[in-house]
Amino acid sequence: MKFTIKTVNVDSISVEFADGSTALVPTEKGQSKEAIIQVIDSFNNTYEKWDSVDNVPVKVGEELEYVVNKLDDEVDYKEARRQNYPSSGTQFDALYWAREGDDTQQKVVDARIKNVKDKITKDKTYKRTEIDSLLD
Repeated sequence: MKFTIKTVNVDSISVEFADGSTALVPTEKGQSKEAIIQVIDSFNNTYEKWDSVDNVPVKVGEELEYVVNKLDDEVDYKEARRQNYPSSGTQFDALYWAREGDDTQQKVVDARIKNVKDKITKDKTYKRTEIDSLLD
């Protein structure tokens, strides 16, 4: 996958992929070049275009509201885990250092992931308010 860096900001990079698609990719202080490239790769997805603008379920000028889930809402295990895994940047950085011969960070990341998988099981749903106490 080839891409061209178009802009670099303190918190993001814009890229253009070989197919002409673009992405605004968030970055974090401390990420290595390799970690940034891996994040950019995750933005290189192909999507099927709508047949017509008329088929897109939102319209120009339409006012929409994103309703944040209440704390007592129930979530499935996927959402509960996603909120508690180490960030992608942290995982990428740990992988980099492990490949460089220092697996200290990787062991911490792996322990966190194991704890989340062990305590947030696939067989139930969770109230948002209970998740943190499960992981202590």
